[in-house]
Amino acid sequence: MIERDYVRYALDHYKSPLFTIEEFNGDINKVIVLKKLFRRFTNDGDINERLALNNIIIVLNQFGVGAGNTILFYKVESEHHGILKTFLMFLNSYVDNEHISDMVSLDEVIITKLKDISCRSCLNF
Repeated sequence: MIERDYVRYALDHYKSPLFTIEEFNGDINKVIVLKKLFRRFTNDGDINERLALNNIIIVLNQFGVGAGNTILFYKVESEHHGILKTFLMFLNSYVDNEHISDMVSLDEVIITKLKDISCRSCLNF
């Protein structure tokens, strides 16, 4: 998919009926934030998992789960697909995609961090 086709695909699946180009660009830029978070995690082992979750949820809400998966996996570098897949699995929002290998494994460090979030939220009841 070339960049022009990517933008057309994103526009075709955008859920907001009335929107400005600034709103659309803001939602597309959530992917850029995710790429930076994933790159920092790969380099330093540091990630703000709540920020990553929030950005993924926004993309999924604005473009739908299927199109959101396609957009995310297309724009995120392949070496970070395991990190992305782990977050999507945690959100029960991973959709099998012919462009993503079933061999992409989940990231164990991210799993631990997400379990910690899940357990802490259960204790607040």
